[in-house]
Amino acid sequence: MLLVLLPAQRQAQAEWDFVLTDTRARVTQSAQAQVALLPKSESDIVGVIPWQQLSWHQVQVPNNMKRLLVSRNASAPSVLDTGMNNTSKSQTLMQGLLEEQTLQDLSSLHWIAKPLDFAGLPSGSATAPNRDQSTPASADSANTLWVACCDKIWLRQTLQTLESAGLTAQRLVPELEPVGSQGAKWYGMRLGGALHVVLCTNKSVAGFNKETWLAMSALDRSNALSSAGASPLDPRGAQVYATPESIAEASEVLGLTPELQTKAQRLVLASFSEWDFAQGEWAQGASKRWRKSLQKAWQVFWHARPYQLAKWGLLGLLTLQLVALNAWSWHQSQSQQAQTLAMKGILLSTFPQVAVVIDPALQMQRELERLRQRKAVASPGDFERLLEVLGQLQSAPPGTNPSTAAGTLAYDQISTLRYSAQELHVVFANDAPMPSTPNLSPQALLLGYQLKSSAPTSHEWVLSWRPAP
Repeated sequence: MLLVLLPAQRQAQAEWDFVLTDTRARVTQSAQAQVALLPKSESDIVGVIPWQQLSWHQVQVPNNMKRLLVSRNASAPSVLDTGMNNTSKSQTLMQGLLEEQTLQDLSSLHWIAKPLDFAGLPSGSATAPNRDQSTPASADSANTLWVACCDKIWLRQTLQTLESAGLTAQRLVPELEPVGSQGAKWYGMRLGGALHVVLCTNKSVAGFNKETWLAMSALDRSNALSSAGASPLDPRGAQVYATPESIAEASEVLGLTPELQTKAQRLVLASFSEWDFAQGEWAQGASKRWRKSLQKAWQVFWHARPYQLAKWGLLGLLTLQLVALNAWSWHQSQSQQAQTLAMKGILLSTFPQVAVVIDPALQMQRELERLRQRKAVASPGDFERLLEVLGQLQSAPPGTNPSTAAGTLAYDQISTLRYSAQELHVVFANDAPMPSTPNLSPQALLLGYQLKSSAPTSHEWVLSWRPAP
């Protein structure tokens, strides 16, 4: 798995922190590199959002709206039964809830929400605490949501930079998040060459530089002298961690020795978070990853210099195919027009009385039928001609079973003959076995005659004639 810490500030030629882990979440490589030099990973790619880019809020929501806001697809397009768009409804509701808690307009923020009792779980935990073994939550706690927000423009541009290097994050997790009932966590780390203290409590995630922290600590100590109780800025009641380069200074500032935790270890623990910001616009389903990969491959093929010859060759081939297709279509059109003119000439030369020619083949067939009627010549579909074709079928030899003799006709089993619309229906007696359908001669088939059974369970054959197209 590849863990990439997204840079808090967009800078040209900036180096990105990354961690490679094996299947057991053990660190195999940890370093910094420019985005184009980040290692390629065939397994999951997890983007870690720095704590500076996230704000955390607790809001009270109506019970019937809780599921709408917590849904993984809250920012994805779908339609509710009421006909109102799910995205606009949840956005409007969250806008009212966070109106006084955020400095930015909510439309410029990417937010996700989780129930209070599911947020802040220990790293690696996949389920909420067992409610059967704990005190039931109050009504206020049950309707309280954690809402995490980050800037859309920053997230969009940062992920586009990452994708330009051929890396698409399947998950987006926070570097640090509020804690649950396991106690506060403090982190000492260097940012921009200066020590920063980051506090993760059950209320928020907040960071302070060294000077601010010393001033706050002094004020808190003066207030603690006049009041009893534990101070929220007392490090003795928290789990304190520090990176190797800041552990000495953090020990001096905090007055105790923090536990050593490298940046790589912090990113690995962040990968176990239950929060996932890859939702809505940044959802990375299989189909979306496939479309993005295809789009990127096409852009590389179209713009990269090594593929210019192949690109022009493809364009030339498509142009040649288009010209050949148009030439073939023109040739077929000319051939069809020539055949139509030839049929029209035959029709006018054979039947000069035809004044207007619209469909030469159909008009020729009608004129032939009229000529047969005037000359008293039977049509191939007349009753007499159908009887002639039926009589050409071989009768069953004496002593054989007509129902099993192929290509034979049991004349003595025929019960009724019925003619209608160029079809001769041969009905057999119901008390006799149905004979097998014989095959017509090749000459009869060429003339358009067909013999088939009217239904699998019926005792009836249908001999018909249809003019060849």
